[in-house]
Amino acid sequence: MLTVQDVLDDLGYDFTDPMIERKINRLIAFADAYLKESIHKDYPKDDPEAKELALMIVNDMWDKNESNSKVSANVERLVNSMSLHLILKMRNETNGV
Repeated sequence: MLTVQDVLDDLGYDFTDPMIERKINRLIAFADAYLKESIHKDYPKDDPEAKELALMIVNDMWDKNESNSKVSANVERLVNSMSLHLILKMRNETNGV
């Protein structure tokens, strides 16, 4: 799954403090919970697509400053589409395809 450093790099921050790290950790947990609901509780957290989805969710929530704990409609559509792709990929791997 994502690390605080992954998020800092993606946001373009080269500094941090304890408050920023706590916020990032909350957003990482939110993204993880969101993807568990969208994909599956055992989604492949180390998959590059899953990591990118998590980063999109974290970025969206960061930009909105967590004002309503809900991802934007654009990010939700993208997550739904990419989640479906990951679900199919997981199914194919399970079935040996």
